[in-house]
Amino acid sequence: MLKLIAHILKEKRKELRLPIILMSLDSVGGMLLYIMLYFTVVGLVRNTLTGEIIITYSLICLGAVVFRLIIYRTGYYLCFARGAEVCAQMRLDLANHYRALSLGYFNRHSSGVLLETLVKDITNFELIITHTLPALVKTAITAALILIGMYCIDVPLAIAQTITLLVLVPFLHWGNSLAEHFGNEKHRLTARMISIVLEYIKGIKVFKAYNLTGEKFDRMLHSLETVRKTNIKAEIKLSLPAAVYFIAAHFLLPLALLSSVYILKSGSVSPEKLTAFMLMSLALSGVLISFEHAYGLLKGLKPAAEHVQKAYTAQPLPCLQTAGTSKINTGTTVGETRQEQSQPFDVSFENVSFSYREPFHTFQSQSGESNAEREIDGAKQTAVLHSISFEAKQGTVTALIGPSGSGKTSIANLIARFWDPQKGTVKIGGKDIKETEPDTLLQSVSAVFQDSILLSDTIYNNIKIGKPDASEAEVIAAAQAAQCHEFISELPDGYNTLLAEGGAALSGGERQRIAIARALLKNAPIVLLDESTASLDADNEWKINAALDTLMQGKTVFVIAHRLNTIRNANQILVLKNGRIEEKGTHTELMQKRGTYFEMIQEQQKAAGWEVAGN
Repeated sequence: MLKLIAHILKEKRKELRLPIILMSLDSVGGMLLYIMLYFTVVGLVRNTLTGEIIITYSLICLGAVVFRLIIYRTGYYLCFARGAEVCAQMRLDLANHYRALSLGYFNRHSSGVLLETLVKDITNFELIITHTLPALVKTAITAALILIGMYCIDVPLAIAQTITLLVLVPFLHWGNSLAEHFGNEKHRLTARMISIVLEYIKGIKVFKAYNLTGEKFDRMLHSLETVRKTNIKAEIKLSLPAAVYFIAAHFLLPLALLSSVYILKSGSVSPEKLTAFMLMSLALSGVLISFEHAYGLLKGLKPAAEHVQKAYTAQPLPCLQTAGTSKINTGTTVGETRQEQSQPFDVSFENVSFSYREPFHTFQSQSGESNAEREIDGAKQTAVLHSISFEAKQGTVTALIGPSGSGKTSIANLIARFWDPQKGTVKIGGKDIKETEPDTLLQSVSAVFQDSILLSDTIYNNIKIGKPDASEAEVIAAAQAAQCHEFISELPDGYNTLLAEGGAALSGGERQRIAIARALLKNAPIVLLDESTASLDADNEWKINAALDTLMQGKTVFVIAHRLNTIRNANQILVLKNGRIEEKGTHTELMQKRGTYFEMIQEQQKAAGWEVAGN
């Protein structure tokens, strides 16, 4: 367990050495009080106490108390302050580490698990390093010092006490094994409970609309009840070994009393030493109880440390360390053209095959046919793309169309390197994106999705996400280009308007235009548009299309669309089906082929209530 803590803390453990040492020195001050008590007892028995000696002993005890107060106060403060700083930095490091992981990690772990690790587990880990570990070290040192004192007084009596301590070990192990077991069980159930609560909160609108609140509420109640019952069961199970340990620890004093009867008769030890020994036995009993409490808490919190370590050790997407590692220059401002940059931003796929890791369900295409599945590294793989090859030149628009599950979004995810393909190569500017630092790569990509994510912050800060060091003039220029400056200015607080979570107070079109303003401000050379105008009214669609026209100028653009009338002017259209490129060409070329694209156009025109006029 200590190795696990040290492995998680790494260099940060140096910051905790001083406070733990100071907390441990408190034990020395405590022992000094027992030593003075021993000398006082000896003086009383031998009738050698004088006023001067009593004053001296009192001053020494007072000094020990002041010493303990200063040491404990300083160590306590440093331990908590540095522990809080370390864990705050751990949260930032873990959040940053999450950012470097592939999307597969988040598909394989529920939101409850991720949230519990980032919030509760690190809070529990903070409890370990600020409370449990110092208490454990302090009680262990105190117990060792008391035992040393016992051996100095009388070896046979000390051996008897040591044997009693060894008897406590099985009960300590028994209780802590149960604590670790229930710690894992409670962690699993709590993570599931958090996921269900989040699902309930996020989906409350849908549940109310379909009158499902009762069913979903019962599901949440069942989860809460399961956690409650498990907590009660854990306390009941843990109470037995704790009670046995408690009784055995307090047996030290009766053992010392019984032993003293024999020893006094033999005359091998003086009465004052026996008195001191019994006082030490009483002190040792209390220390052992504190040790068991700290050690049990440490074992109970072990799952938290294990989950933190597991999250830390999750492998991020690798960056090939080669001499030619790409450093993409994306330092542009709003309005700067691609010609002003020396770095080319052509995107090419070369025989790319890709599979999602699907441990929970089988992915099916829109036609109902399951995609090919196979076992790789012990986990189910769902094939999505098969030997995809194409090239998108800088300054062109490439449209990706096809039925749901055909691989459109997967291609966009691979360009941004949210995932890595199992086979083939994705290149930007002729270089494998695996040779580019992930942060550098993401600086060159902007994305606008159908469901735009807005933070619970001001509109100004939401736009500024695209370029954190942007000036106010740049933010306003981006908003104007995105056709959202007008409605922002009409708000009472303008750009300083605080948005509710997800931008709930804004319409879908307004949220979308703010997302486009964010992308305009970032002004990345590669733009991914995923159904960015779907489900919008005509007025909003016109405004967003005008904003998108500004965003796409001079960039390498990929558009994912189901409404085919929106991509007629694309430089090339890729028609995807079952993870393969069925057709490729311009709108005119594909209409002349009268193939899959032609049939899709016809179907959409029929659905809209009008017929193809001819080509």
